[in-house]
Order: sequence, then C-alpha cells, then structure tokens
Amino acid sequence: MRRNFSSRARELSGGDVIMVSIPKSGRTWIRTFLCAYFCKRCGYDFTLEPERYENPALPRVVYSHDLFEHKTKGTLWDRLRGKYLIPAKEIRRARIILLARDPRDTFVSLYLQMTRRDSGMREKFKQKTVSDLLRDERLGIHAIVGTMNDWMDEFSHRPDFTLVRYESLRASPAEQFCNLLATVGEKKLDMSIFQTALDFSEFDNMKKLEAAAAEADKRYGTAATKISAARAKSAEKLDKAVNTELAPLKLERATFTTQIESDKESPGPQGFDRIEFWVQTNPGTRPGPLMKVASGGELSRFLLALKVVLSDRGSAPTLVFDEIDTGVGGAVADAIGARLSRLASKVQVMAVTHAPQVAARANQHLLISKDALDKGKRVATRVNALAADHRREEIARMLAGAEITAEARAAAERLLRAATA
Repeated sequence: MRRNFSSRARELSGGDVIMVSIPKSGRTWIRTFLCAYFCKRCGYDFTLEPERYENPALPRVVYSHDLFEHKTKGTLWDRLRGKYLIPAKEIRRARIILLARDPRDTFVSLYLQMTRRDSGMREKFKQKTVSDLLRDERLGIHAIVGTMNDWMDEFSHRPDFTLVRYESLRASPAEQFCNLLATVGEKKLDMSIFQTALDFSEFDNMKKLEAAAAEADKRYGTAATKISAARAKSAEKLDKAVNTELAPLKLERATFTTQIESDKESPGPQGFDRIEFWVQTNPGTRPGPLMKVASGGELSRFLLALKVVLSDRGSAPTLVFDEIDTGVGGAVADAIGARLSRLASKVQVMAVTHAPQVAARANQHLLISKDALDKGKRVATRVNALAADHRREEIARMLAGAEITAEARAAAERLLRAATA
C-alpha cells in the first residue's frame, strides 16, 4: 500500500508525468534531454530543475526510484513512513513512464557504482563477493526483478502507462525521445531544438558535464564548509553582544542564542546551514524560536537589541517600532529611547510610543489623534507635527495625564534637555 507520511511527499507530488525507474536504466540521460529541450524552447538557461522557472508551459516531471529505494535505501523508520514512495493519489492522477533495463546489466552497473564510485558503499561491500551481492536480498538480481514485476503489476493495465526499455533507447535515441516528448504533452516538435537537445544529452557531452558538476560540487562543499565555520564564530560574537544589551531593556533574565543546524544533504544558494534565533525568557523555561517564544513586547525589545548590535552591518532604510515600550517605564523606557536614538544615527527610525522617556529622545514628534465625525458614525485619524513648545506640552501630558501641572512641564523640559545633552 502506497503511503508517504514524510516531508518528502511534497517533493514527489504535483507532476504531470511520473517517471519511475530501476537505477542505471537511463533516467539521467532522459532527464537531461527533456530539460534541455524544454528550457531551450522556452528561452531559459539549462537546468535539471526547470520548475524553478515557474512557467506552466514547462511540463512537471517527477523522477523517482520509488519502490526500489523503498526496499533498498534508508532506515526502517524511512520505510514505515514511505519516504521514497510516490503518494497513491499522485500515481492515480499522473501519467506513468517506467524505465526498464535487463536486470543483469542493471546489476553490473550497480555493482560498479557500489564498489568503485561510492566510497560509503565500497566499505560496506568490501567483504562480499560478486556471488554474495548477486544473491543480496535488497540489491541482488532477485530484488531488481521483483521490483520490476511489482511495477508492471501496478501500472501495465493503465491506458496512460508507457514502458521505455534502456536497450531501445540506446539503439534508437531519436525515435525514443520523440515518443517521450509526445508522452509528456509536446504536440508539435521543434526539430531544430530537438537536435540541439539530442546533441546536448549525448553520452560524451554528459561525461563532460558530470565532470564539471563534480568539480563545482567540490568547490561548493569547500566554500559552504568555510562559510559554516565563519557563521559559528560570528554567532558566538552576536550572542554575546545581544545578551549584553538585554539587561537595560528589562530582559536581564533572558538569554539569546543563535541556533545553527548544518545539513550537507540539503545544500542551497546560501550553504547548507539553517539558522534561527532562539531565546529563553526566564531561567528554567524551555528555549525556543524567538518568533514563537517571546511575547509582543519582549519580541520588540529583542529585535531592538539585534538592530542596535547590527546597525553598522546594513539595514532597511526605515525601521518601525510599534509600542516597543509596552509594560515598562522609568529607567527601562529611557534605555529603550537611548537605543532608538543610537539606531537613528544610522537609519530612519519611527516609534509609536506612550512613554515620555522615549518620545523625548526623538528628533521629530508627531501627534496622532482620533476624532469622531457624523455623530460617532465614523472616526478620523489626524497626524500633526509638533513644534518645540507644543512638544514639551505633549510630553508633559504624557507624564501627568489629563491635567498638566507645572511640575509635569518642568519634568518634560528636563527630559528634553537630557535627550539632547
């Protein structure tokens, strides 16, 4: 029964065509040809992942070893989850192409790969003879034949099923590729593009491409490893700097850490690291991702600490902080205002605040007010820039409330003088 409960199910879904195959049966050759043809036809650079162009004119083909990998690869948990299986609903929906090859030739090619090219496999099978491998329950001739029979039992009755034999592909590639293009939905061939793709996917050219790709992978691995090590060092410095900023922001019991998870099996344009900021808001609580663990006010202050520490590393031209001072006052509000002021020397900072200590630090003060209109049926919001004397009056109101006293005005004046000192 086909069930795939793993995260890989999405990767194996959404295809117009599903191409399943025994290893060493021509999949890479076919994939290279199809990608070369359709990328050229649509005016794109060649890639083995044309879906990244997000063009509906490009047929989506899912390539998988399906049952063979399910039986031979991964852990017991992988097989229980069906990690390598095409989901049943996808099998029912899409057209199926099965690539087949003489199991004897398939075994020889697999044996050469396992014992000569794949260093991990080479050690695993070091003590086994060819005869042992021929009879291997997972990789031997019997396993290959059994998998092919299972696929034939599952697909052969379907009208949208196509069988492609590797031997036929080698004997007449042009004819077989024409048929494959028709199967994936290409109604009218462009013969000039067809010939270009045929030459591009020719064996000698593919060997050159594979060599170039191997060299590129090697350079990528070296660069990604260096970047990963540099990130680890930078993360230590960042954590130390951010944690230094937390105490004045009333987060003295909190801890900030940069979590780096490296997965060399999932490379990307930025390397193979996955980076996330984690926090522990109080001793004894469980650390977790910043965006999930911190409350609204805490999140704003953590982000302020981050922005202050990273202010000399580039930023968005304008930063908006909405009520970053929620739940704090006095010295903490003043510390927030001081850091916003420091940050404003590098970028434009806009802060929505009810704290006079924060408002006094600003270079410009905008008063936001709401008025009821049409007997309360609608509300108008107004924004007014305050001149110096009106600004002192507004900060005094923030300090005193509805009734502004002389003491409040004097305190407002002291805040404004202290902010410019």
